[in-house]
This record gives sequence, structure tokens and C-alpha cells, in this order.
Amino acid sequence: MLLRLLKNLLRALPLVVGLYLLTWLVRDHGPRLSVDGVAPLAHDWQQWLLLVPLYLGGLIFFGWARRRRKRRELLGVEAAQSALQELNPPCTRERRLRERLERWCLESQANASGPVFLLLGAAGAGKRGLMGEKGRRARPGDESPPDDLHLGRIGAFSVMTVSAALLTQADPGCTGLWRCLLDELKRSRRHGLGVAGAVLVLNAVHLLRLAPAARDAQALILRARLEELAAEFGQGLPVQVMVTHCGRLPGFEASLQALPAEARDLALGFVQGRNRQNLAGLAGRLVGLFATVQDGLPERLQREAQTSARVQLYGFPRLWRQFGEVLQPYLQTAFFEQPRVAQVHLQSLRCSGHLRVEPGIRAASQRLVRCLQQSRRHARWRGFLPSVAGGGRWLPALGAGTLVILLATLFGNSYWQQTRQLQWLAEQQVLLEQVPASATGTSVTSALLERLERFRNLAYPPSGGGWVPGFWLSEYRRLLDQTRSLYQRTLLDELLPGVVQTLQRSVPDEPHSERQERLRFYLMLGGQGRFESAAFEDWLSARVRGDLGQSLAPEQREQLQVHVHALIPLLATGPVLSVDPQWVEQVRRELRREPQQQRLYARLSAMLASADAEDFSVVAVSGSEGLLSLARRSGEPLNRGVPARFSPKGHEQLRVRLPLLVAEVLKEEEWVMGEGLRLDALTLHDEVSALYAQDYIRYWESFFADLQLVGLDQPESLALRLERLSRADSALFSLLRAAGRETRLDIPQVPQRLVDRARQQVSSLASGFSSDLAKALPATLAAEEHPVNRHFVALQQLSEGSAAALEALREALAQAAVYLKAREQALAMGLPSPPVDALEQLKRQIDSLPPMLHPLFADIVSVGRQHLQQKTVATVGAHLNLQLGPECSRLLAQRYPFDRQAREQLSLADFNRLFAPAGLLQDFRRSHPDVTLLEGAVAAQFRRAEQIRRAFFPAASDVARVDFELSPVSMDERIAQVRLTLDELQLNYAHGPIRPSLFTWPTRALGSQLRMAVTLIDGRTLVRSAEGPWAWFRFMEQGRLVPAPNGEGYWLTLGFEDVEVVLQLRSASLDHPFGRKILSDFRCPST
Repeated sequence: MLLRLLKNLLRALPLVVGLYLLTWLVRDHGPRLSVDGVAPLAHDWQQWLLLVPLYLGGLIFFGWARRRRKRRELLGVEAAQSALQELNPPCTRERRLRERLERWCLESQANASGPVFLLLGAAGAGKRGLMGEKGRRARPGDESPPDDLHLGRIGAFSVMTVSAALLTQADPGCTGLWRCLLDELKRSRRHGLGVAGAVLVLNAVHLLRLAPAARDAQALILRARLEELAAEFGQGLPVQVMVTHCGRLPGFEASLQALPAEARDLALGFVQGRNRQNLAGLAGRLVGLFATVQDGLPERLQREAQTSARVQLYGFPRLWRQFGEVLQPYLQTAFFEQPRVAQVHLQSLRCSGHLRVEPGIRAASQRLVRCLQQSRRHARWRGFLPSVAGGGRWLPALGAGTLVILLATLFGNSYWQQTRQLQWLAEQQVLLEQVPASATGTSVTSALLERLERFRNLAYPPSGGGWVPGFWLSEYRRLLDQTRSLYQRTLLDELLPGVVQTLQRSVPDEPHSERQERLRFYLMLGGQGRFESAAFEDWLSARVRGDLGQSLAPEQREQLQVHVHALIPLLATGPVLSVDPQWVEQVRRELRREPQQQRLYARLSAMLASADAEDFSVVAVSGSEGLLSLARRSGEPLNRGVPARFSPKGHEQLRVRLPLLVAEVLKEEEWVMGEGLRLDALTLHDEVSALYAQDYIRYWESFFADLQLVGLDQPESLALRLERLSRADSALFSLLRAAGRETRLDIPQVPQRLVDRARQQVSSLASGFSSDLAKALPATLAAEEHPVNRHFVALQQLSEGSAAALEALREALAQAAVYLKAREQALAMGLPSPPVDALEQLKRQIDSLPPMLHPLFADIVSVGRQHLQQKTVATVGAHLNLQLGPECSRLLAQRYPFDRQAREQLSLADFNRLFAPAGLLQDFRRSHPDVTLLEGAVAAQFRRAEQIRRAFFPAASDVARVDFELSPVSMDERIAQVRLTLDELQLNYAHGPIRPSLFTWPTRALGSQLRMAVTLIDGRTLVRSAEGPWAWFRFMEQGRLVPAPNGEGYWLTLGFEDVEVVLQLRSASLDHPFGRKILSDFRCPST
């Protein structure tokens, strides 16, 4: 390689020396050349404009000479080969091959045949294919079997079927025949019959049967033949691979029929590139052709009736995968790529059944025709590129031509670009003359904006993105400078009056800081003070978005912003207006209404707020942990909190900036506020510091008042949240510690020499204004005397003092979490509650915290108690539904007296079992003391049960008993006698003296008999009766029971046909069941 390079350099040496001498003459003596007073080579660009084409011409000449020398060498080699052939006469097979190719060439020229394709590896008539398969038997009209090449046509294509003997070169004579075929095909390119591509035919069955060693040897042979084809007919010669006899694979035809019609072609295309990448995943792509068949294989196996067919269908996917694994390495070996070796391009792969590929027959395979058509489409543009492996010799000539075209295009585009820019300026000038001039001093209108836009287009024309040489732009740049000066004067004349009117406009309820800012900007434009470009641009941009551009569309406001940006540098050059003293004095009087310290503090706050510092927030202190524990009541995000200026660093900045700012403000007051009442430096410093301390306290108290714990709306997870909060590194305690540090201001004692130096600096800033400014630095206070430290002393002691306070709070939170879990487990298991109420201890601990922290912890105890109450109610309700409810319902269902319409009466044993002091209801209350927390209907039923127990079970008796007294009150005159019998107890009355009778219910355990007989005067007897354990209560329901008029007991009125008997009923106890609906209204308690 090095010797070849040296050889080429030696051959190019005369050309290089000539070009060097020419360059020396042009660069050194060219500027002195003059033709009729014109120096064509006076400038560098003129010299290089001459030299560059000469260099390119020399390069092109060297390439042409090199190619001409190579052609001579090639002709010499061909002449030597011809002479060698004359010495060694060709054999019969070679002469027959040359004769057939010459006849084919003449016939193709006469018939204007299409492109030529080589068919490799196919089995012809009487021959074997590349894989060793036999072709069909030769017919009498076919050519003799020894023919090595079969020529024919398929459609518009010329197809040459090359025998397997030529490809494999099994005998020594085939090597010369293959070389002869390539030489003849190469010569036919002169007549427009070049090889457009090749088709490689492989037999699937024989490919599987071949031994691995035989397959590798055959693939190496194919690789050698394909490299020779690429070397002769051009790099990237398209090759199509057709795999035939796939139908002989078991299960292929059945699986092919299962595919959709558009997918049965089984064709794989490959992109133009390296064959290695194209063949890397060939096996997977082949398997993917039958992916849909594999998905539906179980259903097809069930539908297939024949066992042999099911076996073929089941084994085909494995056989097809094995075929892909065999085909991929075979083709990778055949199409292996080597550096600096011409290679063919694998274009597609098709799988099919038996393929009829003989060109002479009429019914040629349609798949072969599609392959040839596809190869022809890909080779359409190959005629424009070098068709030999040594095509790289054209690269220098091609590069030189391309460079010349690029240079010509560049200079032509530059000239066109400059001409277009001049035309643009002329058009803008015409459009500017058509825009009417606006009145000076008016507001910004669309006409004014259009006029400014025309001037700006003149000053800044579009460049068009093309490069223009600098030597062409001298006059053009001077023209641009003039137009830009005109644009600047227009900005001052047209836009500045509107800006001045905006400065002088009076806005109702405008803050004093903004009004003072407008006054300061107005005086800056008048030449007073130092012009602050950035501040004035920000203010003016805000006005463009507001009142200055209120009549403009959004697009026009964007244009106005551009003009404002161009106006700012002009305003900074010097005074641009004459100050109106009357307006200035009026604004000053209005501004003096706000205290000076308020104005200074507002300015200082803006300065501190603009500092690049992070606010104190939950996220800044505890990170993502704080998002899980804390929230803001106002809905603000947790990454916002106390501004950074209310921190020790912010206070330090205040201490550093405030004295100098006081001096600067006092000095600025002279030209902004004029003469008037002003505070001295020391008083102003103290007042601003006091305002800062007030805002410091207010912001921190508002921050903690706005905080709340997360999850209070989900009390079921309160224990887990309290456990998380009780960790020493939790977000809550991290926040408290950080807040203690941020609310403690350290005021270091400054050495006296530094104080004296600072006073000298303050005095130098305020020189010529006031001698009192030298005292602008007040004496420093002790840290404990600062208002912020005094206010937050409790918080600082909690977080920065001894660890006992925070540890007690943490322990109280942890015990509260344990207490909540213990109460929940006790309720779930029916155990008694813990003896110590940790929530009460937590409440006492919270009460001892600083007042500003009370809102943060206030809801923990109430939410915890409410949660426990709800949990208790739910647990008691569940136990009630499982233990007491079903049994109570079973006993009382459709039983009198709880159901008045029921015929069956409740037995006294069941009544005692349910309502006795040792009954089910009382046992449930004793085992579940929290039943008192129940509310609503459940609590009402338990109250009724208590009333029933007091009425029916006096003196805590285990058996129901009611003692009462009956006495007659009155009866109808037609009644002779009344007799009431309750088992052994009786009441008789016959209009005589009234004698009360004592009764006890129940009289019998299993049931009672009650009978009341009324004997009339006419001798008739009317009887009423009842029986059962509740006979007396049923008997009373047959009458009317009302309270007695004298308030002693009740009157029971009983009617017998048209006569009535009135009895008085009295009870020895106030708790009695008479006249009350405690039995009928009672229902079994359930939730």
C-alpha cells in the first residue's frame, strides 16, 4: 500500500510542481498585473478565483491520466490472453459456448431484449441441480445434456440457466468455461446486454439432507462464484434466492393454506445494505411467516380427522424452524463479506413448492417472473453509477466536478441574495411612503406600529440564510447603517412620546412604590441620576402587556416588544426629554404621604426576594418524607413556605445591605424626592429593621398556622401515621428543629475597627449630602434582645434546648400510636381497654408546646378519640348482631305482648332469660360497657330494655313480678254484681262498700286463667276471659286505661254490651308497666 502511494506521488510530482509555480506567480506577481488600468488579480478573492479552478483541473487531469494508463494495461492483458488462446486452441465445449453466446447476442440486439439475468442452481432438462436433484427427462427436441448454458426468455427478460458443473467446477475444464462465460457476458455490455441480476435456486429437501460438511463446502463454492460475479458486473449486484420443493416438507401445504391469501407468497425482502445484518435474523423471520398458523394449531389439530395429517401439522413448526436454522448459516457462508472484495447484494428470499424455471417452456413460474421484475426495479438506477469493482477511480473526478458546481452555486446564490435584498429595501421604501404619518405624542396605534415595522425592515432586512462574501458588502453595510440611524430616530420621535405619557399618567389607587418608580424613570429620561437599562426595560415590557398595548392584538404586542427592546439602548445614551417641574413636584407631594421607611422596606424586600435562595418549606427540609406527613390548610404546595429573606441568611443580607441602602436611598432622595422632611439615617435604619422583624414573625406564624398533619381525614391509619411521626428523623421533628434554627438570629459582635470602616464607606457614599450619614450604622443589639428571638424563644427552647422536650413529645406520639393499636386490638378480640389513656397524656403534652404549634397538633387527640369511638361503636354493633340480636329475635318473633297481633304468647321463662338482671340484655351490657356509646334506635331499645327490667323485676329479682291493687270505682245501675277471678285471686263488688283487692302477676309459671263475670239485674250474666301467662295484659287491652283524675293510679273502663264497669288500678312502685308501651315498642337492638 505504501509503495503504491509513493508510486502515485512520483507520477503526480510534475503536476504538483507546475501548480506550485503557477500559485507563486499568481500570489506574488498577480497584484502588479494591469490590463487597461484594471488589476484583475489585485484582491485575494480574485487570485483564489483563478487558482481554485486550476487546482481542480489539475486534479481531474491526473485522474484521467491514471485511468487512461489503467485502460492501456487492461488492453495489454486482453491482448496477452488472446495470444495465449491462439496458442492453446479452445475445446469443443468452449467453442460451442462462445457460439451460443454470440448467436444469443445477435438475436437479443435484433429483438431488443430486456435485461439479462443468470439462473444459478436450477435443475434443467436432463441435468442435475446444484443440490444434486434431477431435472425432468430430456425430450427429443431438447438440447443435448452436455450443454453448460441454457439460453431463453421469460416474458421480457433474457434468462441464462448456468449448469451446476460450471458453478461447482467439478472437472478442470469447467474453470475455463466459467471464465469464458464471464468474459463473453462482459463484452456483451458494449451492446447494452449487461447482467442485471442473478437468481439462486435452492432445493429445501436436499438442503436438509446434505451433511453439514457438504453444505459448508457447497456454500463456499457459491461464495467464490458470487464474488466473481460482483467483481465483473459491479458491486452490489442484486441476487434473488428462491427455495423450491418446500411442498415436499410434511405439513407445508396444509400450513400454507391456513395463512391469509396475502401472506401465502412467503417472500422476505432485505434492505440495501450489508448482507451480514440482513441474514442475522433470517431463521426468526422464517418462523414468523407461520406465526398465525402456530397460534391456531390446537384448533386445527382438533378439527383434523386423519392421524397422519395431525402428525404432519404438529411436527411442521419444529421442522420449519430446523429448516431456517440450516438455511441461515448456509446463506451467511455464501454471502460472506470480506473487506476490499466486491460483494453481491441479497435482495429477497422466496419459498415455494416445485418451481418450473426452464426458460424454453411456455408456462414459466409466476414467482420467477416476480423475482425478475423486482430485481429489475432495484437495478433501474445502476446505469448511472460505476459498474465495476474498481469504480473508486471515478471518485476524484466526481468530487472535483461536485466542488466546481458547489462553488458556482455559492457565488451565484450570493449574487442573487444581494440582488434580492436590494429589491427588498426598495419594496419596503415604497410601502413606507404609503403608510400615513401618525400624530406625535399619541398612543400606540396599528398605523404607528406598521410605520415602525417598515423602518425596522429597512434597518434589518432578511438575510435569507445564504453566505455572502465580505468584499461584496461594503456599500451595502453603509446603506444599512444609514437605515438603522433612521429607524432609531423614528423610535425616539414616534414611540418615546407614548412612553412619556405612560410615565405621567395618573392611576387611581396606585401603590406608592410603583408611583415612585415611574417618577424615578421619568427623571432618568431627563438626565438625572444613573439610567438603569434593565429595570426600565422590565417596566416598559410590563406596560406593553398592559395599558400601552391595550388596543393592539397579541401579534402586534409582540412586534411592539421588539421595538421597545431596540429603544432601550437609545434612552441610555443621554437626556431625551425636558422635565416638567410642576408634574414632578405634584408627584413628590403625593409620595411623601407614605412614610419613608415603608418605601425603603418595600425596596429592600424586593432586593432580598430577588436573591437566588430557596424558601423554607416542608419539601426543602424533609424532602419527599414531608409529602407523606404534612399538608397545607390553604391548599398551597409544600414546596412553598416562608420566603428566604426571613431566615438567618436573609437577616445577614439585611444587616449587610441595609446601612448602604439607607445611605443610597438618602442620597437618591435628593434627586427623586427633592427637598422635604426626611428621617435621619439611624432612625430610618431602626424603623426598617422593626418592619422586617414584624414581617418575620408574621410569616412564620402564618406558616405554622397553615400546616396540618396528613391523614386526619382517614382516622383508620392514624396509628401508623403517629408511629411515623414519632420517629426521631421524621419530617415533623426535622421541621421543628429546622424552624428553631431559622427563627434564631445570631447577631455577632463586630469589631470596632470594622464599624469605623463601614461608617467611612457610608460617609463616602453620601458625601456632599448630609454629615449625619456617618452614623448610619447603629449599635448592635444582643441576640437575646432582638424581637424575633424574643418572640420565638419557646420554639427555640423546644428544638435547640435540651432534648427532653422534643423527646417527651416524641414519646407521647409513640405511646398514642401504641394506645390506638391496643384499643383496636382489644375491641377486635373483646378484651378490656388499656388502663392508661395515652391520648390524654398527648393532650397535656400538646398544651405545653408553644402556642404557634397548637394548630398543628390540635386535631390529633380529637380525631383519635372520634376514631376510637367509631371503632368501638362498630365493634359493639358487630357483636350485637352476632351474639344478642339473633337470639332476641328468635325469642320475641311473633310473640305477645311484643307483637299485639300475635296469638302465641311469650313464655315467662324466655321473658326472664331476656330481661332479667342476669338475662341476655344485661349480660351483654356488662361484657360490652361501651354499648353506652351507641346512638339512635339501638340506644333507644336499650333504654326500653332498662325500663322493662325496672318495671318487671323489682329489687333485682331474677323472676318477673308485678304487684298491683284493684278496686271498683263505678258500674252501671243495671249491673247487680261484678266478679273478677285471676287464678286464686278474686275481686267481688255488688254496689256495696269498696274493698281493694291485691293482685300479683304472674300467678302461675305456666299460665293463668282470668275471668270477669257481670251479673245484670235481669239475671243475665256477661263474661269476659283470657288465659296464658300474659292474660292480665290481654284483658287490659280489651278495656280503656286512662290516668285517674286524682293522680293515683289508672282507671280501667270495661264495657259489656251497653253497660260499663270502671276499676281503679294502683301499683306500689313508680316503675310499673301499666299505661306505658314499653313492651309493644320494644324491638331487638341491631345495627
